[in-house]
This record gives sequence, C-alpha cells and structure tokens, in this order.
Amino acid sequence: MRGHHEALRVERDALLARLEDRIWLPPALAEGWLAERGRTIDALAALGDQLLVLRDGYAALPLDEGLDTPAPQPIAFGAAPEARRA
Repeated sequence: MRGHHEALRVERDALLARLEDRIWLPPALAEGWLAERGRTIDALAALGDQLLVLRDGYAALPLDEGLDTPAPQPIAFGAAPEARRA
C-alpha cells in the first residue's frame, strides 16, 4: 500500500512542477489545490494503515474448530473485483 501512496505523492510533485510555470494560475490557488491533494493522500495512507492493523487483528482471532463449515477464504487485499467474486 505504501508504494501506491508514494506513487500518488510523485504524481502530486509532478503536477506541482507543471503548475509552477502557469502564469494564469495564481500561486496561492495552485498551492491550495496541492495542499488539499496532499491531505487526501495522507488520509488515505492513515486509513490504509488502520485497515492493515484490523486485518492482522482479525487474522489473530482463534478459530472455532467445532464448526462444521469451513472458514471462508480471505480476500486478497488489492485483488481485482473479479478475483473477489470467486
């Protein structure tokens, strides 16, 4: 997940480089756009970290060996929608 967030940060930095030479775009407006994008990326990273902690917590729960039905297979994080339906 971290790699994906880092890619978003690289895209944000590339956008900053393209916006720097735009005379028609006030610098304060461009900075506001980029700051908001940065906050969104940071929020996504924090939520992703929480999701990983939750996943690990659920994985650590004991299984009830007395159940007749097998436990469902875990969903691969980041799997394509088609893979999740299987």
